[in-house]
Amino acid sequence: MAEHIPTESVASWWRNPTRLWRVLVEPSAAIREPERRRRARLLSALLVVTTLLSAASVVLLALNPDPAQKQTLLPLVRMTIVETMLLAGAYALSRTPYSSASAVLTVVIILIAIFAAILIGPQIVVVLAMPVIAIIVGGLFLSPGNTVLVIAVTMIAVGLAPVTSGYPPIERQASMFILLTVGVVVLLGAIMHRQDFEQMTLQSDALVEKDARVQVAVQAARDTNEKLEVWAETLERRNAEVTQLSRMTELLQSSQSLDEAYAIIGQHARRLFPATSGVLYLFDASQDQFQAASVWGEASVPLRESNFAAKDCWALRVGRLHLVQDQNGEPTCRHVEVSDRAAFPSICIPIMARGEALGVLHLETDEVSMQFTEAQQRLSQAVADTLSLTLANFKLRETLRHQSIRDPLTGLFNRRFLEVSLGRELKRAARNQSALSVVMFDIDHFKDFNDIFGHEGGDLVLHALGDYLAEHIRGSDIACRYGGEEFVLILPDAPLDAGRGKAEKIREDIAAFRLSYQGRSLGPITISLGVSAFPEHGLDGDALLHLADAAMYRAKEEGRNRTTTAPS
Repeated sequence: MAEHIPTESVASWWRNPTRLWRVLVEPSAAIREPERRRRARLLSALLVVTTLLSAASVVLLALNPDPAQKQTLLPLVRMTIVETMLLAGAYALSRTPYSSASAVLTVVIILIAIFAAILIGPQIVVVLAMPVIAIIVGGLFLSPGNTVLVIAVTMIAVGLAPVTSGYPPIERQASMFILLTVGVVVLLGAIMHRQDFEQMTLQSDALVEKDARVQVAVQAARDTNEKLEVWAETLERRNAEVTQLSRMTELLQSSQSLDEAYAIIGQHARRLFPATSGVLYLFDASQDQFQAASVWGEASVPLRESNFAAKDCWALRVGRLHLVQDQNGEPTCRHVEVSDRAAFPSICIPIMARGEALGVLHLETDEVSMQFTEAQQRLSQAVADTLSLTLANFKLRETLRHQSIRDPLTGLFNRRFLEVSLGRELKRAARNQSALSVVMFDIDHFKDFNDIFGHEGGDLVLHALGDYLAEHIRGSDIACRYGGEEFVLILPDAPLDAGRGKAEKIREDIAAFRLSYQGRSLGPITISLGVSAFPEHGLDGDALLHLADAAMYRAKEEGRNRTTTAPS
C-alpha cells in the first residue's frame, strides 16, 4: 500500500503529516491507469479512516466502565471492524490485474461481511449496510459481468440468512428489494464505466496509432536526413576531387617538360586515389613497349619494373577501361600477372589521342579486400581523359619543337639550333676555363650521288651519316646539319688534339661505309673535315665556324678525305 521509506526517515513522518498521508494512500507504481489510481487512492483513504474508527471504538469499549454502555457500543465496534475488513479486501482487489481472482475474493468478502452483520444484531440497517457496501465496492473495481455475479451472490446470501436470526419476512423482502435496486444502479454504473473505459481504450489506441505514424514519420525523416548527409558528404568529396583534378590540369598545362608533368601526376594521384597504388605507362616507340613514367603508392617498385607490350594489357586490346575486382571475374592483364600483386583489385585505362595509344593509367588497391567503387572508376576515367589531352599537347609541342630545331632528313639539329647552342657552350667553356672544339665537314663529290642515283640516293647517304653521328657522339656533343651536305660537331670539354682525334675517327668510320640503293652499290663515301678550337682560334662562334670552314676547304684542296686543323 505504501512506498518503501528508509528506516532513518521514519521518525520524520510525524513531523510531515502530508507526506505520511501521501505514503499511506498513494497506489503502487504497478497501477498505471489514471482511473484505477484515482479509485485506489479513494479506497486507501477510506481504509485509513475506517481503521482509525475501528481503533477508536475498540479503545472506547475497553475504557468504558459501564456494562450497559459497553453492550450498546459492542455492535458499533463490530460494525467498524467488519467495514475495515471489507475495505481491506476491496483495497487488495484494486491491486490485482486478474478479473477472476477479483470476483472470487469479492464473493468471499461479501459472505464474511453479511454473516458478520447477522451476528451484530437483527437491525435492518446493519443487514443492509454490509451487502450494499459490498455491491458498491464490487461495481467500482470489477467488470459488468463480475458485478452481476457479486449482486447475485449478495442477494442469495441475504435471502438464505438463517430464520433463527429473527428477521421478519417483510423486512427480508424489503432488504431484497433495496439490494436489487442498489445492484441495478451499481450495474448501470459499471456498464457506463465499462463504456467509458472502452472509449478511453479506443482513444488510447488512436493515440498509439497516431504515435506509431509519428514514429514512422520521424524514422522516415531520420532516414532522409541520413541520406542527405551521405549525399552532402559525397558532394563534398566530389567537389574536392573536381578541385584537385582542375588544379592538376592547370599545373600540367603550365609545366615545361614531361619530367615536371610526371611529378605533378604522381603528387595529385596520391590525393585523388587514397589507399591505392598506381603507375602511368607511356609508349616508347623505340622499344615498342609501354614503360613506367610516373609511379606512386606502396607498390611503386614492382609497378615501375613492369614494362609490357600492347598485347599484354586488356585495356589496350578492347580500347576502354578494364576492371578486375577479383580473380574469378574479368581476366587479369599479363603485365599484372607477372607481379606479386596479381590478387589485388586493379583498373587499367588506355590513354588515347586521335586513335593512337599514348599510354595506360594503371591503379591497384593497397588491400586485397578493398574494391573499386563506381565513383572511383568514373574519377579514374576522368583522370585518364585529362592525361590524354595533356600528353597529346606535350607530344604536339615536342613535335613542333623537334621540327623547329631538327633536320627532318638526318634527325640532327639544324643550323639555327647550332648557332644558339654554340654561343651557350662557349659561355660555359669561358666560365669553366675549359676547351671546346668545332668540327665542320662535308661529303666529297656529293653531287655525283645525286646525279647517278637521284636525290633518293643522296638522301640515303645523308640519312646514314646522320644515324652514325647520333650513335657515335657523346651525350654532351652536338651534331648539326649545317646545310646541304655540310655537318658541324660541337665538342664541349675537348681541346684541339681531342677534336682532331674525334674528327679523324669519324672520317675513318665513314670511309668504311658500304651502302647500296635499289640493289646498286653507292661506292666509297669520304668526307673532308676542318677543326678549330676555343680559345686557340677565337672566342666567339662565328670566328670558330669560319676557321673550321676554311680548314675544311683546305682539306679539299689538298686532295679530300682528310682532316685539317685551322692555323693558330
